[in-house]
Amino acid sequence: NNNNNENDHTENKAKLEVAIVMIKQMYISAVDYDNGVSMDQKAEQFVRGLHDEWGVGSSKCGNGIVLFLSILDRAIYISTGTGLQEELTSLRIQDVISDMKPHLKKQEYEHALVQGLESITHHIEKGPPHFFEKYSFFILFSAILAFFAMKLKWDDSERRQYARVHSHLSQMDRDRALALMGQYRCTSCPICLEDFQQPQAGSANNNNDNNNILGQDGLPIQLLRCGHAFDQTCWNEWVSSGHGDVTKCPICKEDIAIITSQPSTTTNTTTQEQHVDTNRQTYDDDDNNTTQPVRRNNTLNNNNNSDITNRINRHYERERNFRLTRMLVRYPRYVSTSQIDRWTGGNYNGRLVQDREFVQRNPANQQSSSSNTRGGSYSGGSGSFGGGRSGGGGGGSW
Repeated sequence: NNNNNENDHTENKAKLEVAIVMIKQMYISAVDYDNGVSMDQKAEQFVRGLHDEWGVGSSKCGNGIVLFLSILDRAIYISTGTGLQEELTSLRIQDVISDMKPHLKKQEYEHALVQGLESITHHIEKGPPHFFEKYSFFILFSAILAFFAMKLKWDDSERRQYARVHSHLSQMDRDRALALMGQYRCTSCPICLEDFQQPQAGSANNNNDNNNILGQDGLPIQLLRCGHAFDQTCWNEWVSSGHGDVTKCPICKEDIAIITSQPSTTTNTTTQEQHVDTNRQTYDDDDNNTTQPVRRNNTLNNNNNSDITNRINRHYERERNFRLTRMLVRYPRYVSTSQIDRWTGGNYNGRLVQDREFVQRNPANQQSSSSNTRGGSYSGGSGSFGGGRSGGGGGGSW
């Protein structure tokens, strides 16, 4: 008997009682207006009340449906009987309305109603939704939350990385200014671009010994005879990876072999002797005063200082170009080949951080698009075709 009742119940569900209601426009009283009753709420109250008043559907299996359209209000509502709540969930009702909307927007109301009835029948024949369909909204909502959480994390990472690149380029601008004054001093590894660990002020190791300067790896820096310095780990990886000639400095291409002689001492001595001879000869030729040899000596010193400054500039420019190339390797998202070509060209005198292409790559300057979401309403409630009553439904607008 129970099986027969269940079969009858299923057959009665398949034999739906449907009422279609189309009106020109709903009436919203002044009281409803003052109470802030929305169009969707008014449609729900009207349709579900009509469902109960007409008794659409069987009182036993609750297989009634009222499909309502208000033309000028552009409102739609579908009221479902108490026995159809498992099959016609709020999400499925919204699917039915979505199927009808293209026709409703074209004022093809007959086609819209036919499409709606076909969609309702399809969902009922499928039976109750499986787990994924039933909880698809929550799964989708969780996925959206996870997506935005990952996006926020990614955006924060991008901003941090851009700030790091900005800091490196700003330091290069400052170093170039120091090089022009002959005061440049390497304070970071040209390969990884990370700062060296300088001895703390007042410490016993705070002197001019380069062995006391540590790289980011915590090891003493690798200082080549040409004057270029690297983190020891970076240097070892560079040599072992086969980048270019391992016997030459990667920046200036000078031989990195150790020199045992001290040519600088001889050079300085010879220069001093030449200065003395020149000054003496100049003094003997001058019968009036002794100011001329001082002027010549100052001229020679100025020339020497100028030569030193020029050498420092050339030395730094090679290092700067190498560092910019490393920026391209480490941060290709913010530094491009065209930027490197422009920055290393002899005609570029602007600040690196003010380069138009670099500024455009700033994540803060890139506009993000946002989307608005909306959904219909769902309600429950507590009838004459067959005495059925409304068990809920859903609506919206087109």
